[in-house]
Amino acid sequence: MLLQAIYHLFKNDVIIHVQHAHELCALENHNAKVIIDTLNNNIFHTRLAYQLEKIKPSKIYILSPFRIKRCFGDIPVFFVNRNVSLSGFITLLNCNENNAITPELSLSCRQHQILTYILQQKSCSSIAERMHISLKTYNCHKYNIMLLLKLRKMSDLVRHKISCYLL
Repeated sequence: MLLQAIYHLFKNDVIIHVQHAHELCALENHNAKVIIDTLNNNIFHTRLAYQLEKIKPSKIYILSPFRIKRCFGDIPVFFVNRNVSLSGFITLLNCNENNAITPELSLSCRQHQILTYILQQKSCSSIAERMHISLKTYNCHKYNIMLLLKLRKMSDLVRHKISCYLL
């Protein structure tokens, strides 16, 4: 509903709401503002990320309870809490300020990738192999993630509020 209202308010700008990777395949507009909804739709570390870098949109807005550092290279990315008001989101679309609605939780690309693999039930060794890191480095990342999310054990991740954004 929020995005439908935005379409009507910003008729002059090209605004694209991306829910699935196949929606971006035919996109040719390089100056678009792209809005990505990550609820039950983890678009990171997929072909969508590479397609976004290829079309070079003017800005990317990601609805998510966390932000990921340096996720799309030079493209300006704004992570927005899902509980943002319509007026707050419109203000963000009109300018570059997003301090009031930026999620507090911040993950590195590697931490996000490890969390995604863990929720996909990959083994420790297969995750380390896929990411080309040692098991010791993997365990270090896992420990830092647990501290960041305040988890006692990694199995608590399944019940954590951000887990639906990582699948």
